[in-house]
Amino acid sequence: MNSSPQNSQLYNKDIRSRDWKIILLISSIHALSHFFQLVLPSLYIALGLEFSLDFAKLGFLASVFYVISGVGQVVSGVAVDKYGPFRVLLFGMIAFFISSLTISYSFGYFSLLCSAVLGGIGNSVFHPAGYLIINKLISNDRLGYAFSFHGLSGSIGWACAPIFITTVIFITNWRVAAFSVALLFLISLLFLIRSKDYLYIDTKSCKNNDENKDLINKDYIGSIVKMFSHFAMWGAFIFFIATSFATSSIQQYTIPILVRLYGLSEIFAGSMLSTYMVSSAIGIFVGGLLISAMRFKEGNILISLVVSGITLFIISIGLVSENYITLAFIVAGFCFGIAIPSRDMLVRKIASKHSTSLIYGVVYSGMDIGSACGPIIFGFMMDAGFYRLPWMIAGLMLLVSVYIAEWLNKRSKK
Repeated sequence: MNSSPQNSQLYNKDIRSRDWKIILLISSIHALSHFFQLVLPSLYIALGLEFSLDFAKLGFLASVFYVISGVGQVVSGVAVDKYGPFRVLLFGMIAFFISSLTISYSFGYFSLLCSAVLGGIGNSVFHPAGYLIINKLISNDRLGYAFSFHGLSGSIGWACAPIFITTVIFITNWRVAAFSVALLFLISLLFLIRSKDYLYIDTKSCKNNDENKDLINKDYIGSIVKMFSHFAMWGAFIFFIATSFATSSIQQYTIPILVRLYGLSEIFAGSMLSTYMVSSAIGIFVGGLLISAMRFKEGNILISLVVSGITLFIISIGLVSENYITLAFIVAGFCFGIAIPSRDMLVRKIASKHSTSLIYGVVYSGMDIGSACGPIIFGFMMDAGFYRLPWMIAGLMLLVSVYIAEWLNKRSKK
């Protein structure tokens, strides 16, 4: 009898320890997926020189990557519900590993296209699997921390890729850089296999959950159609298209734009992209604190996106000198990051009414659509010599997304 409180404390301690291990594990995996998203963009200049490719063709590689990923996210949402997250994540890691090797041994544009397809397939699994793990395996007391760390890890992955790739290229060459990425994912793949016990979810119990009645009959297509009949779903989908279209200009072309407009070295230009991503990561952390401190979540999205959009627009029209370009990137990245936790909480409010992994797969496919359209469109602009236009459009799209977010918030309350 007297040992009961002590046993309860030990049990709670074990749960807390397991929660944090899962949070750190899934955040690390998420960081790796975002790292890979910027591998090809960080190689644009080297690949262009090696294979005589213009920016339109290079941007098309990213478009293929995100088109495949966007379609794959919906399929992955179904696969995660059916087979569990570990198998799906394992598949994604293997695809990233093979894609990196393909880049390293590329002999021309066709092999680069194949690597983009493989990378897109791999990228498609991480959001549906990651969010299912968070929602099913993390205790409610640490759910907020899980979302914050998950979002933060994505920006950290984005921040590390340009610095890593450009530094290895400077020391050796682009093929070694791509091969180094393959080694990174091989090590990560082995670590994932060792950690599989932390990612186990009883898929049978998920299927028998009242929230997933559509999945009981395996009416996956009907379930997707039903979800898309809700205005809130469309709002979230369009919002992700707008914001990802904007961020694609920064992720894909910041390095070549800074090299051409400001005469910066590739390493320094890569550090500017990393500065934006690190600032975004800090913004995500602050955004998570704001959610905990106050209930004005929608205000976080609106104000931060307005400031980020205006900052990018000011950069694009040439009002920021080389001496202040770093500060401008810090402001733009930080403000964009603040909006991320509130955005994810807004999506979770919609997802709570449906199959969680499936709805995250559908909504986040909007991110891939925007990311697919941006690179090739901005690539044509770069080839035409309009180097400032991608940043200008990015700023305008963030301002447009403010209106979409406000509309989405109103619809989600109905």
